[in-house]
Amino acid sequence: MLDCRGDRLDYGKQLAPPTGFEFDRAVAVTYSIDLQTLLSIPIALYYSQTFEGNISEARVELLDAIRRFSDKVVVYHQKGRLHVPEKTNWLFAYLEESLASIHPDSAFSSFHPKIWLVRYRYKDKKEPAHYRMLVLSRNLTFDRSWDVAVSLDGRPGAPPPDRNQPLIDFLGWLNRQRPFEWAADWSRELVSVSFDCPEPFHALRFHPIGIDGYKDNPMENEEAYRTLVISPFLHAKAVQTLSKQTSQRFDLFSEAHALQKIDPGDSKNLQPYALKNEVIDGESHEAAEDGNPAIQKQHLHAKVFIFQKANGQCHWFLGSANATEAAFRRNVEFMVELQTEHHRAKPAKIVSQLAGPDGPEPFEAFVPVNIETDKRTEQLEVELRRFEHALLGCPMSGIITARAEPEAYDLEIEFEVPDFPKSLGLSVGIRPFGIEVPLEELAPASWQTLRFAGIGEVHLSRFVEFGIQAKDLPPRRFLVKIPIQGLPRERLDRIFRRIIDSEDKFFQYLRLLLSVELTKSDLIRVSKTQERKDSLDIVTLFDAPLYEQLLVAASRYPSKLLEVDRVVQVLSRDAPEVIPGGFLAFWEAFRPFAHSKKAP
Repeated sequence: MLDCRGDRLDYGKQLAPPTGFEFDRAVAVTYSIDLQTLLSIPIALYYSQTFEGNISEARVELLDAIRRFSDKVVVYHQKGRLHVPEKTNWLFAYLEESLASIHPDSAFSSFHPKIWLVRYRYKDKKEPAHYRMLVLSRNLTFDRSWDVAVSLDGRPGAPPPDRNQPLIDFLGWLNRQRPFEWAADWSRELVSVSFDCPEPFHALRFHPIGIDGYKDNPMENEEAYRTLVISPFLHAKAVQTLSKQTSQRFDLFSEAHALQKIDPGDSKNLQPYALKNEVIDGESHEAAEDGNPAIQKQHLHAKVFIFQKANGQCHWFLGSANATEAAFRRNVEFMVELQTEHHRAKPAKIVSQLAGPDGPEPFEAFVPVNIETDKRTEQLEVELRRFEHALLGCPMSGIITARAEPEAYDLEIEFEVPDFPKSLGLSVGIRPFGIEVPLEELAPASWQTLRFAGIGEVHLSRFVEFGIQAKDLPPRRFLVKIPIQGLPRERLDRIFRRIIDSEDKFFQYLRLLLSVELTKSDLIRVSKTQERKDSLDIVTLFDAPLYEQLLVAASRYPSKLLEVDRVVQVLSRDAPEVIPGGFLAFWEAFRPFAHSKKAP
């Protein structure tokens, strides 16, 4: 059931459309986001492929999918948890509209769910939609931690009454935070969608936590004969609650630093297990052998609660919630509950897989050691969290004005800065994302207007970067999307023209637009053609006759011709040098069909 070698889900493959379907729309929810990771998602949704290669650059093979992504997907995340990429990328501009930040009510609560709900539609016929629900412990990052996920496929059927109502209510709550246009349609459809249970489970329930009507955490009141919990973060009071609800044995899997904070005397039935150091540092051992300098720790990040009843029935809860007071009392979370009597799903079997002879034994029995806690550092972190919450709660806005020179702009950012706690020795700065200028220092308890001059049009962004340095604490950097007035309407077209800056890339992009079924080899081939020198070989472009591709598009997929025509118009106006004259004459034979329902 939780075999870390055999029971694997590939993130990209889980988002790819089922056979015979194409991507329609999606809602994603996560605590934190890495923009580089988010760039790879459209490849799975639109091309049914996982992306390989360097996505730190503005690549042509990403452009088509990402341009379609922004009005089809909304991604909710906690405000202040948008990571600053090491390298900027023009394609990030296409992600701005998709991102919706949520600011928690308290400094000590979090917007913490991690789900995807994706709708697919049939390619060639009008049939009911296909839904896929992913409930995860994983954020939208390239983190190497061990996580857990449940993938559920749903089709029109006859689900038990109100089984999907918690999911519908959660989507409604999200829509009230930042509306998405398909919310009402989904709410009507999901009433009749039946999600399949993964084997060997026979029943499932959805559990949003911490929103209106769903304030209680279901794990907090679940009594059991035997309990197993996997949680990277722990709180003594939450562990005590779970222990008291368990009549026999309570197996707790975490990391040593978290288990160290739990007094075993408070939970007499507790059997703690810690992730082995060999697992956490495993990548460093491999790197020592192959000389790879990019080393990351492999921590535990999965969240699983298993409650075995006296009659043998097992209730599994998987998702975003840790065994902490914050998850039980304050956070917004999302869990899925699965039920079964199968012996493979019982705590005894899982223990044998994770810390016994039936598996690779990534965990070992935990033996506490005497480690002094740094109370002062903990208090500083508490104060920093309060300040960060206050800072992110301040209204921020920007105004862009054009300069006399072409494609150059000034940006003014305005907001009221909260007071700085004196104990932190704070230094706080801000700058536009992607601009190589020093951070502008903020003055505490003041209304500030910061001016950044001479920004190029393609470098304008709704993201601003914050840097916070507190005494004796690691520095913090994060992005915040703010409302900005005066963004040039043609900004994205300008970025598009900067990326499609050669005949080679023009034809690469046409190949993507006209492809009906794009394979992994196609993506690789598109990438390799950046080194081509024979772009004028129109007839045999990418070893597939362009004439035939255009005929197929004209007769079956006229929307593809409309997109080709839009691209030709944009580039002809502002970058005519990237379109060979021979192609324009060639295209005129097909252009009328882009605006007509009549097939050639």
